[in-house]
Amino acid sequence: MSDSLREIFRREMVVRGLSERTQRSYGLNVELLVRRTGKHPSHLSSNDLRDYFSWLVEEHKVASSTYRQHLTACCMFYDTVLGRKESFFIHATPQKRKKLPVVLTVGETRKMLNALRVPRMRAAAVLGYSCGLRKSEIVGSSVDWITAEAGSLHIHNPKGGVDRVVPLPARTLAVLRDYWRWQRPSGRLLFESPHGCGRMLSGEAIRKAIKSAAKSVGINRPVCLHTLRHCYASHLLERGVALPLIQRWLGHKSINTTMVYAQLTPECIQRGQSVLADLTEFL
Repeated sequence: MSDSLREIFRREMVVRGLSERTQRSYGLNVELLVRRTGKHPSHLSSNDLRDYFSWLVEEHKVASSTYRQHLTACCMFYDTVLGRKESFFIHATPQKRKKLPVVLTVGETRKMLNALRVPRMRAAAVLGYSCGLRKSEIVGSSVDWITAEAGSLHIHNPKGGVDRVVPLPARTLAVLRDYWRWQRPSGRLLFESPHGCGRMLSGEAIRKAIKSAAKSVGINRPVCLHTLRHCYASHLLERGVALPLIQRWLGHKSINTTMVYAQLTPECIQRGQSVLADLTEFL
């Protein structure tokens, strides 16, 4: 793909308010299309596009979320850069499967976090759970985000581009201070790569550490870094925190996204059943 097309696409993404991370991902998606087909994008037919996306699924084995991202990126590129409305992108969009996330109990979460022996990994996981952070927010967290006096964490430039402030528990702040004394990073990043030089800690490294810790305490369900965020939301809901407040702390645009956690908390379901039984006692 020529430099001029790259720059046009970059500018189009900028004016649409896409984050730098999304711009980079979309650019790579279109680059892969061009490399794989070996043709200029304007010369690709609907059949060429169909062959390419079939290859993504059948041979490249991309996840459904990655497949949808490729579709969105290529659709935007064709629409904004080439001025071509390609019907293939509309028809090729798959139905999104709605899976309930894995959520650990409070006891399981505590055991897993305590099983993390490397201070850097434990501090990162504790912050992720305590503040309901996404992977990008954990690895990108900065010292400047912390307001110790107010007990808060100001998350900058998250997914969706809307900053948010969440409570930072005193115990979590103590864990971060212990970690900071143990290994003071060279820059403003809270969690620096072991290789130093101001490089960001890999989310994959934290995921592997969490998975290993879960296995060591007998948790056999699939656990990933995002599991910490699911646990945060579910555990708050179990203890009666209002759903709109959880939505705000998670940074969800729609409360429908947050509503999934109402299906994951046995305590809430049991409480609701008990209330319903009381209401219908006179019948």
